[in-house]
Amino acid sequence: MSDLPHAARRQRIWVVLSVLLATPPDTDAPFDQMFRKVIGRLFDQRMRDHDHLIDVFKRHNAEVRRRVPPHRLLAYEVAQGWEPLCRFLDVPIPTTPMPKTNTTEEFGRRAASPQRAD
Repeated sequence: MSDLPHAARRQRIWVVLSVLLATPPDTDAPFDQMFRKVIGRLFDQRMRDHDHLIDVFKRHNAEVRRRVPPHRLLAYEVAQGWEPLCRFLDVPIPTTPMPKTNTTEEFGRRAASPQRAD
């Protein structure tokens, strides 16, 4: 995925994660109830409709940009490292490397696992 432009990569990740999460377990567990209600409503129960998912992604981003003043909004990707984030927050840049956790692959494995924590 790294050869895709950032916007296309974000859209692809959005779709992949949405499809992975399309069918949460049908249980009374609080997380599963919340998930079905919130995520189902966000995507209008159309979690497997690729074009719809991309449209929701684009509308969400446009709405955020419309509502948040530019001086208060950072369009940031973790792959950019500490510098843009720390500059935006006006804090020193850490000397430690940017942590790499919760990758798309890790998230997908957790989402597909029936052993989720509630």
